[in-house]
Amino acid sequence: MATYTTTEVRALTCDMETDCLAPVTHIDNRGFTYCKRHGVMRQYDVPCRQLRAWEKRELERNGSIYYDTAYTFKEHLRVFYPEEYARRFNAQPD
Repeated sequence: MATYTTTEVRALTCDMETDCLAPVTHIDNRGFTYCKRHGVMRQYDVPCRQLRAWEKRELERNGSIYYDTAYTFKEHLRVFYPEEYARRFNAQPD
Protein backbone atom coordinates (compact mmCIF):
# COMPACT_ATOMS: atom_id res chain seq x y z
CA MET A 1 0.00 0.00 0.00
CA ALA A 2 1.33 3.42 -0.92
CA THR A 3 1.91 6.00 1.75
CA TYR A 4 1.35 9.69 1.17
CA THR A 5 3.07 12.66 2.68
CA THR A 6 1.34 15.99 3.04
CA THR A 7 3.02 17.28 -0.12
CA GLU A 8 1.86 14.44 -2.35
CA VAL A 9 -1.46 14.87 -4.11
CA ARG A 10 -3.64 11.98 -5.20
CA ALA A 11 -6.12 12.24 -8.02
CA LEU A 12 -9.74 12.01 -6.94
CA THR A 13 -11.91 9.83 -9.14
CA CYS A 14 -15.64 9.52 -9.61
CA ASP A 15 -16.90 6.48 -7.67
CA MET A 16 -20.05 6.02 -9.78
CA GLU A 17 -18.38 4.50 -12.85
CA THR A 18 -14.83 3.19 -13.18
CA ASP A 19 -14.30 4.78 -16.59
CA CYS A 20 -15.57 8.27 -15.66
CA LEU A 21 -12.74 10.79 -16.13
CA ALA A 22 -14.64 13.96 -15.17
CA PRO A 23 -13.26 15.97 -12.23
CA VAL A 24 -14.70 15.24 -8.79
CA THR A 25 -17.08 17.89 -7.44
CA HIS A 26 -19.49 16.06 -5.08
CA ILE A 27 -19.41 13.82 -2.01
CA ASP A 28 -22.18 11.69 -0.50
CA ASN A 29 -22.90 11.00 3.15
CA ARG A 30 -20.84 7.79 3.07
CA GLY A 31 -17.70 9.43 1.68
CA PHE A 32 -17.94 8.40 -1.97
CA THR A 33 -16.89 11.10 -4.43
CA TYR A 34 -18.56 11.92 -7.74
CA CYS A 35 -18.25 14.16 -10.76
CA LYS A 36 -20.92 16.81 -11.25
CA ARG A 37 -23.14 14.69 -13.52
CA HIS A 38 -23.07 11.64 -11.27
CA GLY A 39 -23.27 13.71 -8.08
CA VAL A 40 -26.51 15.33 -9.20
CA MET A 41 -27.90 11.90 -10.13
CA ARG A 42 -26.81 10.51 -6.74
CA GLN A 43 -28.74 13.22 -4.86
CA TYR A 44 -31.95 11.41 -5.73
CA ASP A 45 -30.87 8.30 -3.79
CA VAL A 46 -28.71 9.48 -0.89
CA PRO A 47 -27.66 12.81 0.63
CA CYS A 48 -24.99 14.19 -1.68
CA ARG A 49 -23.54 17.69 -1.83
CA GLN A 50 -20.95 19.72 -3.67
CA LEU A 51 -17.44 19.77 -2.25
CA ARG A 52 -15.96 23.04 -1.07
CA ALA A 53 -12.58 23.94 -2.57
CA TRP A 54 -10.69 23.42 0.69
CA GLU A 55 -12.42 20.04 1.21
CA LYS A 56 -11.29 18.87 -2.21
CA ARG A 57 -7.72 19.95 -1.45
CA GLU A 58 -7.86 18.11 1.89
CA LEU A 59 -9.05 14.90 0.19
CA GLU A 60 -6.38 15.21 -2.50
CA ARG A 61 -3.76 15.36 0.27
CA ASN A 62 -5.20 12.10 1.64
CA GLY A 63 -6.91 13.89 4.49
CA SER A 64 -10.45 13.38 5.70
CA ILE A 65 -13.49 15.60 6.00
CA TYR A 66 -16.92 15.30 7.54
CA TYR A 67 -19.87 15.17 5.17
CA ASP A 68 -21.96 17.54 7.28
CA THR A 69 -19.18 19.98 8.10
CA ALA A 70 -20.41 23.49 8.56
CA TYR A 71 -16.94 24.99 8.81
CA THR A 72 -15.71 27.64 6.46
CA PHE A 73 -12.05 27.39 5.53
CA LYS A 74 -11.11 29.98 8.15
CA GLU A 75 -13.10 28.17 10.86
CA HIS A 76 -11.57 24.86 9.78
CA LEU A 77 -8.09 26.29 10.26
CA ARG A 78 -9.00 27.80 13.64
CA VAL A 79 -10.39 24.50 14.95
CA PHE A 80 -8.05 21.92 13.42
CA TYR A 81 -4.85 23.87 12.67
CA PRO A 82 -4.57 26.64 15.28
CA GLU A 83 -0.91 27.40 14.52
CA GLU A 84 -1.66 27.86 10.82
CA TYR A 85 -4.67 30.02 11.70
CA ALA A 86 -2.51 32.20 13.94
CA ARG A 87 0.14 32.53 11.23
CA ARG A 88 -2.35 33.49 8.51
CA PHE A 89 -4.60 35.78 10.51
CA ASN A 90 -2.19 37.15 13.15
CA ALA A 91 -4.33 35.71 15.93
CA GLN A 92 -3.53 33.79 19.08
CA PRO A 93 -4.30 30.06 18.84
CA ASP A 94 -7.02 28.84 21.21
